[in-house]
Amino acid sequence: YGNYATKSYLKAKNEEAYSHVFIVHYPDEERPAARPLRTAPCYERMKNLGAVFGQKFGWERPNFFATDGMEQKELELAPYIEAALERKQWMAPLTDGEIPIVPPSQARESFYVKS
Repeated sequence: YGNYATKSYLKAKNEEAYSHVFIVHYPDEERPAARPLRTAPCYERMKNLGAVFGQKFGWERPNFFATDGMEQKELELAPYIEAALERKQWMAPLTDGEIPIVPPSQARESFYVKS
């Protein structure tokens, strides 16, 4: 931890962790306790441009920017576990649907050249 980990921050994160002991923590899940803690001067500007933030060492940093028609929030993983594991939400603005995402069931086969 760094100097950002104050007693109030640690208390909030500890209570959050304790309340999630028997809940699955999914990849790319950003938990909300003690956030936002530290923000850069450009935080509001990035937020207005569609940034969806995650926390790194106490700092709010954009994970991705929502594009037209996208809701500006993290993907709620619980109802969409399979979909979330196949294709991450942040891929949509990058691929625009042009790059196929290989389902996990076919991923192993896709690494081999078929003759």
